[in-house]
Formats: sequence, C-alpha cells, structure tokens
Amino acid sequence: MDFLIYAFDLASQSFHTVPQPQYPNSYRAIDLGILEGSLCVVCTDEKNSVDVWVMREYGIKKSWSKLVVLTLANSMSWPYPFVKPIMYLKNGKELLLEVDDQWLEVYDIAAKETTEIWAGDASHMSTFVYQEGLVPLLRIEQVV
Repeated sequence: MDFLIYAFDLASQSFHTVPQPQYPNSYRAIDLGILEGSLCVVCTDEKNSVDVWVMREYGIKKSWSKLVVLTLANSMSWPYPFVKPIMYLKNGKELLLEVDDQWLEVYDIAAKETTEIWAGDASHMSTFVYQEGLVPLLRIEQVV
C-alpha cells in the first residue's frame, strides 16, 4: 500500500508532496504528527508493531530517522493500535507516548523499553502539549 504526504504552502497557495522515509511495504496504517517541532510519521504493521519516524530537517529525505520500534501486545485497538508521540523527556532520552487514547507510556530510547506510567479510568483521553511563550502585543493607532 502506498502512502503520500502532502503539504500546503501558504505563500504559493499550492500543494506539494513531502519526501518520506524509506520504510518497508509492510505498514498497514500511517499517521502524521508533530514531535517538538519536527514532522513525524507513526507506522503500524499487521503484527501491531509500531515505528515512529522523525524528519530532522523539513523537506530533506535523508533526515528521516526511525526513533521508536514498539510491539504493543496489550493494545486494545483493532485492527491497529493508535500511538501518539507527545514529547521528549529527560533531555531526549525518553519519549512520552499516548496509546489507544487510553494510557500513557514512557519509551526509553537507549534501552528500547516502555513503561506504562498512567492508565486512568476514562474511556477516552486526548493529550496536547502546551508551551507558554511570550506573545508580543501589537497596538494600532490612528494618527490624526
């Protein structure tokens, strides 16, 4: 199955394709995301294995790197688990993941192991990263 990623350029008001990683044809589901400002794709195969790829330099095919390889035996999703990378922890050594809209796991990048850190009693959860920043206040005055 082939997948294409399209981007819309606001300046030129046109669509263009984004180069993808050189991943195998065994992926059955692909989802897009943003991980701390970088484009990422979450790929799931028929064995519920999940790979997370990150594009380090936007538009550069060679900058894709496979960050995470997971096998989610306890995933409840059918036919494919839903994994959403949320943010890096511990200076980029760990990755916080939302799984199946139900629980959170931490993936240790070096050890290649996950640890469930939170499973609430809600039937659905949504996670978002909020980063407070300075927003300049613009004031327009009419000069008479």
